[in-house]
Amino acid sequence: MIIYKIDTNPSQVEEFKSLLKNEGLQFDMIITDNQSFHKFLVQEPISNEQKIKIEDFLGIICIEIPSENLSADCSQEFLEILIKAKGELWFYYKNDPDTHRPKNHCHNKEDNEYIDPSTGIIYDARTNLQKRVCDKKKLEIIRNKLRKNGTLI
Repeated sequence: MIIYKIDTNPSQVEEFKSLLKNEGLQFDMIITDNQSFHKFLVQEPISNEQKIKIEDFLGIICIEIPSENLSADCSQEFLEILIKAKGELWFYYKNDPDTHRPKNHCHNKEDNEYIDPSTGIIYDARTNLQKRVCDKKKLEIIRNKLRKNGTLI
């Protein structure tokens, strides 16, 4: 996986998305909390020719970090996965420091809750008390996205 950051200039974001689509590349787009830039997570394989086109577009040389080389002390910036599920945004961090929660869990920052994708139980992030159980369709979307990224088997 390769991560590219670009400013939130709407026309540049749309052009970059078009470039990735025209190259036939699979990607996920993340808007950061401070709204100052977007991150694009581009799935491999990506050819050298495609990398050059992207770098020419961005005007920078991009550094590729193979996911197997990411260590536990890496910045979470390289480890975030955005999951859109039935109108909700869930964030997964591969090196999440929340040791008191299930190993694989996703955060819904808007509703201040997290989900354990293995059980479908949604918890209040402040109290860690169970709030509800996720509906089956939404849970399947979350699980499929995590499987696609090699996080959930």
